[in-house]
Amino acid sequence: KAAEIFGLFPRSKPGDNPEKFYTQGIYRRKLLSGIEEENKMTEERLTIYDGDHNCIGEASRNDVHRNGLWHEVIHCWMICRMGGRDWIYFQQRAFSKADFPGFYDIASTGHVDAGEKPEDAAVREAFEETGVRIEKNRLSYLGMVREEILEGNFNDREFAHVYLYQMDIPAFAPGEEVEKMIAIPAEEIEKLDRSEND
Repeated sequence: KAAEIFGLFPRSKPGDNPEKFYTQGIYRRKLLSGIEEENKMTEERLTIYDGDHNCIGEASRNDVHRNGLWHEVIHCWMICRMGGRDWIYFQQRAFSKADFPGFYDIASTGHVDAGEKPEDAAVREAFEETGVRIEKNRLSYLGMVREEILEGNFNDREFAHVYLYQMDIPAFAPGEEVEKMIAIPAEEIEKLDRSEND
């Protein structure tokens, strides 16, 4: 419910009150030159692992999910302090996505391609999905977690590298995989967490 209340901050300035931006518009960017077209022509390859995170080879993304193979992904949480409050950003997945269309998710997520460093994947995915150009010196690594999602024919086994990115002024330009970005005050998330644990 809270995700429906808080809107994307458009072109804000230092000192702006984020509350006045709740219901203002959604920003979309033009397709990244060449990247989408290139991705259509080449099948995405991922490094695969055993359950102990030992590398055992490569496979296509489709085979990885079809066969439930362990692989690496990145989760990048984006936060900003504005108006005396900490804000946490989430993306709404595009309704055209095959998996969980229209669902809300972490600000930026994605696969680590074969031969790619997780940190580089975090930078790439953030730009492709949200239009944000990450400054690596402001990207904090929080660790790695194991995740399993088994839903019908969707078998997803991931080693997720988790990052935190602190932003000064939000400047989102969502790509075709993202419907919109939203922001929720950190204290609202804390309230939801407490209510679920009560």
